[in-house]
Amino acid sequence: MASEQSILAKNIQKRMNDLNIKSNLALSKVSGVSRAVITNIMLHPAKSIMADSALLLSKTLDCNVEWLLTGKGPINRDHEVDSQKRSGAPLFSLNEISERGIDVLLSEASENDTITRFLCPSGNKPSIFMVWLNHPMGKMNHAGHIYFDSDKKPVSGQLVIVRTLKDGPISYMEYYSVHDKRFLYCVQDNIPEPLRTVEYTDDMEIIATFECFLVG
Repeated sequence: MASEQSILAKNIQKRMNDLNIKSNLALSKVSGVSRAVITNIMLHPAKSIMADSALLLSKTLDCNVEWLLTGKGPINRDHEVDSQKRSGAPLFSLNEISERGIDVLLSEASENDTITRFLCPSGNKPSIFMVWLNHPMGKMNHAGHIYFDSDKKPVSGQLVIVRTLKDGPISYMEYYSVHDKRFLYCVQDNIPEPLRTVEYTDDMEIIATFECFLVG
């Protein structure tokens, strides 16, 4: 019988189970929707529902009307937040990225629901990750969360994570393009100013490009 139920009926039953509402009669009493309407929905797949009844049921069952009627979208606000957190930007360190590679880390993160994630203000997608900056650096005047996109191509003036030497360490640098030439500017304060700018060559690897920044 369950397989013959409408999406609406299945969703009502799911939320009744989630909220420990034992019967159609109990749901009727707490929602204000008549028992006959609820029973017809549960027993007859083609049975429609009036808008006011759908709103009453969605409120009582703590779910979005769209999800209740179609099964699409988040069940409710808590489910929406949980979904966003699961799809948020995973937190990595520069050492992890340098030693294991960003592609490996992002692939593992896509299959791991327990990894620490942060919602990206510009939107979440599989190529975005976050690095914690614990001190001011370059144009970043405060500690905070830096979001990077491993698929994004840099434009002049953007912060990037780059490897300048094969098998060498990675670092934060600013990317610049001037007169068909490309340069990298080191933002580390411990590097003398005359040594901070290097010309970008094909031997170098831009691992990810700045997406956005949140003050911690």
